[in-house]
Amino acid sequence: MKTEALVEAILFTHGEPVAISLMADVLGLSHKDVGDALKTLEEKLNGGDGGLDIVVAGDKAQLVTKGGAAV
Repeated sequence: MKTEALVEAILFTHGEPVAISLMADVLGLSHKDVGDALKTLEEKLNGGDGGLDIVVAGDKAQLVTKGGAAV
């Protein structure tokens, strides 16, 4: 499974901000690899027509609903 899919799954199941360093430890990857995966996911989700975004702040990331999609 691609790193992006693993990171997306962690963010989806956690529901709250997750430390990038924690994801790196859990997945056995470098901080850079997880950061690169997050950038790819940001480009995919934030620029698309879906209802989800990824927000990265400092060392944490969170999967959130887009403003117009929240009910």
